[in-house]
Amino acid sequence: MYRPLSYALKIWVTALLACPVIVAAYMCYVNNSYSFLSVIVLLVLVGAICSLPSLLLLWLAIHLLRNWDAENYQYQKQALSIICVVLSGFPFLLLAEPAVSDEVCFLALYAAGTVAGVWIYNLHPKEDLSGDLPEINEEVD
Repeated sequence: MYRPLSYALKIWVTALLACPVIVAAYMCYVNNSYSFLSVIVLLVLVGAICSLPSLLLLWLAIHLLRNWDAENYQYQKQALSIICVVLSGFPFLLLAEPAVSDEVCFLALYAAGTVAGVWIYNLHPKEDLSGDLPEINEEVD
């Protein structure tokens, strides 16, 4: 699979699956009438649909960052962290009310999930880096 797409999907799926578990646990704790599994399924489905544009923009950002500054690995991770925070807020801005409300906690949780995915997964796998090295063919006399 194309490396930037694979990396973007890993980040997206991590946030998409890990964050609803935490939100569902909180919602079921506060209101006992919710079913834990149904809340998770609902949050994952709605999150997947609403965050598809963010996934595509994240893929584009990863592709551009890898081509633009391939030498500075830490800079790429830091830039992707900022991009992920902004992209995490994108679906909430489209669907939320204009006033700041309880969605800020959910936004912070999803942003933390995507940033964690950026730092957990390796942007440049070892086989990718070793494949870039030229072969040295020396003949021994």
